[in-house]
Amino acid sequence: MPFPTPPPRAPTRAFTRQGKANTAGNGVDVLSLATSTASLTGTDGEYAASGWSPTDVPRLLGIPDVTADGIPDIWAHMSDGSVRLYSGGKSVVGSSTTVIGSWTGKLAFG
Repeated sequence: MPFPTPPPRAPTRAFTRQGKANTAGNGVDVLSLATSTASLTGTDGEYAASGWSPTDVPRLLGIPDVTADGIPDIWAHMSDGSVRLYSGGKSVVGSSTTVIGSWTGKLAFG
């Protein structure tokens, strides 16, 4: 099944999509994440207003909660070579901590 073409968006913003609970009540219905209209709210919400273009953040990875606030976090490899840990937030991305100052020549992480 091909992925649907996403709607045009400002290139530096990050968006979030909320999934619906699965029928067993112990996880997320993966199909509710396939399109914004199938999601819990029926639309994608803005998570970060700027600074999240593929040029600014060439690599990012959502990870389990490591900041002990109950919300998944984000590893981001920035265009300046730094690696940052962003604390996740319920409606907006949280603050970041630079973990590595200069990590260049890498094509992937995870």
